[in-house]
Amino acid sequence: MAPMQASRMQGAKSSVNWTVLLPIILLTAMFVMELQSVKFTRNMATADKAEVAKPPLLKTAATLCQREVAPEHYKSQSEEDVILLRWFKNLCGGTYIEMGGLNGIKYSNSHVFNKGLDWKGVLVEADPRNYRALVTNRPNEIANIHVGVCLDEQDLHYVKGQRSRAVSGFLEFASEDFKKEYWTQEMIDNAIIVRCRRLDKILHEAVGHSFHFDFF
Repeated sequence: MAPMQASRMQGAKSSVNWTVLLPIILLTAMFVMELQSVKFTRNMATADKAEVAKPPLLKTAATLCQREVAPEHYKSQSEEDVILLRWFKNLCGGTYIEMGGLNGIKYSNSHVFNKGLDWKGVLVEADPRNYRALVTNRPNEIANIHVGVCLDEQDLHYVKGQRSRAVSGFLEFASEDFKKEYWTQEMIDNAIIVRCRRLDKILHEAVGHSFHFDFF
């Protein structure tokens, strides 16, 4: 066979091969794209089902009531409880968190709700002296807990205030100005060890994994 004829034959064979292969390649690509589309649709459907399966948001347990609150129940330091009652007026049976509960009476923002409107909550207090009084003064709470609150669980040095228990606190978190004004070196040297924990873990142990509080 002459060289020119051989070259023409090879070109014809190459053309025939591509003519056969191109439809196969296109069909394969379309099939892969279809599989990916089906997989994406299934994933979206699964995600939608997962969202539907989410538990409903918890709502307040408070109910409407008509009740006059006695003036002696107001205990906030700067009338914070008066402001809160503007939001929760005529509501009984709600819930709250009070961090730094002291003895349950002094400077308490939740006292008026507990004594006047039958609210209950979780009160957290780090000072062991205040905590003993807190349990006595507020016995009908969801929980009274002796612990400090911080981001990482750890043991910290708690300095007990002498002039006022309201100025007690953790040495590790106190500013230099605060220490100079309220604490003596002897008070710092006599600091006690108090456990400090994450608030979410405290609440999970006190009330479970699902909870709602009306104010904090």
